[in-house]
Formats: sequence, structure tokens, C-alpha cells
Amino acid sequence: MFVVRETTADRLPAHVLALVGRPSLRLPTFATAPTVCLDARLGGTLHGSPWDERVAWIGTTAVRWPFGTTARFVPDLELVSPNGAVIAREGDSMVLGGGLTTEDGTFGACSVNG
Repeated sequence: MFVVRETTADRLPAHVLALVGRPSLRLPTFATAPTVCLDARLGGTLHGSPWDERVAWIGTTAVRWPFGTTARFVPDLELVSPNGAVIAREGDSMVLGGGLTTEDGTFGACSVNG
């Protein structure tokens, strides 16, 4: 026989409760939507941290992500598209299309291929 018991908040560790209540985080994006996407490519491993101002980056390179892309940590990073689909997860190999931004010299991603 299989018994299922609901758990209550008082039975969960504080770090688990914090993860459950953590919303998606906005990623650094362009100040305005780019009208032209450059032909540069950035490839590498996806990393992220909710306590780092970059939130999510490729290798060691800071990235400005396309509008509407968010990050959530459950507990590891998931990169989420504007329509809610998971694009990539912490440690995935990715290729971004775009180029260096004039705002701060970070890589501006126009396209994301997980």
C-alpha cells in the first residue's frame, strides 16, 4: 500500500521554503530593443547566481539577454524564454548571436541557441 502525506511549511527547512518562494529574476537586457543583430557569436557554458549582478553569463563573459528572458533558481539556474519555456540550465553549452554593446561593453545577445 502506498501512503501519501501532505507536508506543512513547518516541516521544511528554511532554505527549501526560500527556493519555493523565489520568483524569476530579470536579466540584464538592452536599454532599447536592437534593430540590427550583429554577426558575432559567443559560445560557452551557462552559469548563474541570484547573488551576482550578472545573474546569468556564458563562461566568464557578462551578457545582456534578449527582452523577456528571465532566470530562475530551483535550486540551480534555469534560463526561461519570454513564452515560459526553459531554454537552458546551469552547465549547458550555449551559443549566442549578437555583439558587444555600446552601453557597457558586455555581449549583447540577439539570439539564443541552447
